[in-house]
Amino acid sequence: MIYRKYYGICQICGTEISYEEMTIDHIIPLEAGGKNELANYQCACRTCNRMKGTMMQDEYYMHITEVFWYLTEKKCGKEFTEKLYRLIQNL
Repeated sequence: MIYRKYYGICQICGTEISYEEMTIDHIIPLEAGGKNELANYQCACRTCNRMKGTMMQDEYYMHITEVFWYLTEKKCGKEFTEKLYRLIQNL
């Protein structure tokens, strides 16, 4: 039912997944007061569901954004990262 509701698309990363690859993610984690009910379930790939863990989805997105900027600076340097950030801000 959840798989069909979301057309087999991971609601976290947007990847199309097979029924066998799908996991059910709690939109509002149980630890944050979410409930075990259909309205609180979404289709997610295993990787996203595991990485999101007990975070709220917007909290998870902020976390992976911070990881992206940290790794970009580490690999490409501060000057490149600052230029990239300014470029993105002007889009």
